[in-house]
Amino acid sequence: MISIVSLNFKNKSRQTTIRDVLMYYAKERDHVKEDTAHWVDKNWKLQKRIIRFRGLSPPYDVKCCVHILNLIIKAGFELAADVVSKIQNRIKYIKKLGICRKIFYDMTDKSFHLNVTKNLRRDVSVRWNSTYLMFESTLYYKYVLDYWGQWIKIIKYWHFLMRSGEMLLFFANY
Repeated sequence: MISIVSLNFKNKSRQTTIRDVLMYYAKERDHVKEDTAHWVDKNWKLQKRIIRFRGLSPPYDVKCCVHILNLIIKAGFELAADVVSKIQNRIKYIKKLGICRKIFYDMTDKSFHLNVTKNLRRDVSVRWNSTYLMFESTLYYKYVLDYWGQWIKIIKYWHFLMRSGEMLLFFANY
């Protein structure tokens, strides 16, 4: 999503981002956990000591930010739950029934000359990028699905799939 707005932006891999965040966290952790206490003793001398709160955890958590972002994405897709559930049901129908799967991939290979090694992907609720991968595979087989006739009610949602796929591409890399 950022790369659409700024052409100079380069996406980083998930591992690079995790490494950078944890490195920054480790560097800043000691600053958060140490505090300087000032007080005046009974002789009216200013005393100061560095107090380290090693037993206390920091008031924030890196995983919390990821969880909040995940909730934002899920809330956005609750608005389009009808479309996403229709797509999930159709993919489940094709993948579960062996004869349908064979007919689908045979037709894909012989009639449309598409690479059948790229399978239809199902959505997994615990992975960020699974919805993107499901949309991407659905768009790859768009013409096959239109021709097959199982998706007559979904045809009007292709634009939604394309736009959502573009936005999810940013999150799929992390």
